[in-house]
Amino acid sequence: MPNDDRSDEIGPHEAMRSDDGAFPTVSGTWKMEIHWQRGDRTGKVDATAIIRQSDWGIDMQVYSIGSDSRTILAKPGHEVSGRPVIHYMYEVEPKAMWSDAVNPYKGAAILRLNEHTGELSGNYWTSQLSKGFFKLSRESQAAVIGPQGESVDVLLITAIADEFAEARAVFGTRARSPEGVQEWLPRKTHLNDDYLVGSFFIGEEARFRIALAKPSRMGSVSTSPVATNLANYLRPKCLVMCGVCAGNPGDVELGDLIVSELAYQYDEGKREKDEFLSDIRQARISKEWLAAAQSLDPRDLPSFGHPNDGERKLWLMHKLYQGLDPRVLPARKRYFADGEWSSTLC
Repeated sequence: MPNDDRSDEIGPHEAMRSDDGAFPTVSGTWKMEIHWQRGDRTGKVDATAIIRQSDWGIDMQVYSIGSDSRTILAKPGHEVSGRPVIHYMYEVEPKAMWSDAVNPYKGAAILRLNEHTGELSGNYWTSQLSKGFFKLSRESQAAVIGPQGESVDVLLITAIADEFAEARAVFGTRARSPEGVQEWLPRKTHLNDDYLVGSFFIGEEARFRIALAKPSRMGSVSTSPVATNLANYLRPKCLVMCGVCAGNPGDVELGDLIVSELAYQYDEGKREKDEFLSDIRQARISKEWLAAAQSLDPRDLPSFGHPNDGERKLWLMHKLYQGLDPRVLPARKRYFADGEWSSTLC
């Protein structure tokens, strides 16, 4: 197991190459058996492992009823005998309902590939003082490609419960309009990712099929596997993520389009003895997207319209309920044109 204090530690997204470029292909979906021991207790858990292999290295995501895990480092190589081996470090995120672990924890394993049987197997150890044995058997090619769920046109991912509830309400039908999703149907993928699906109607015509989902926690570590698995499972034509973008309710309103000119990847780095040293990376928006965002005028959109009296009053009461002063909010000018403020209050 690598020393945590070494200065050349490799981050989870940095290039990792085998000492021998002829490492066998291990990409695909694997059935996984986890034989575990913690103290005097032992057991076996079935899981699914999805392995992706590229010039950047190997990444393995593991999904079971009690936890999910992600790769910290996977170093492919060969033993002296020539047998392919992967030195694997990972982080486990327990699921609240099905795990006796409270917090995320780390683990390490040595996985050897039997090129005759096609199995990956080896012992593992964790920071929870547990140990055990992994056994992975490759799924058939049909299982790698599938199973697939019903096809959808749009897959919409949200980060938190409030965003999920708002998206469900916005795309659902309303009392005064039959347009929208008339019924949300709960579904679950073969990897136990929950989502809702429904058809969006305009009049009596179903215009598109939409799926709505959210991860169990915020952040790229939790969101990326859910989005990837649902995209592979549902094969959407359009993948969308919407939310409040950590917006200040005094500056932005529900429905505002926020375009980030510069984004930061902040959760990579190196953990030293007393602190975590972030390896902050910046990602700029493309010039084309930035120019399009700067030139966007909502008045040109077919959905644009000036708020009516009921919508103005609803916005005003909502801001008062939130404890905000509507007189100083930027959105006031969008809801109240000159002369409408006083007449609405009266």
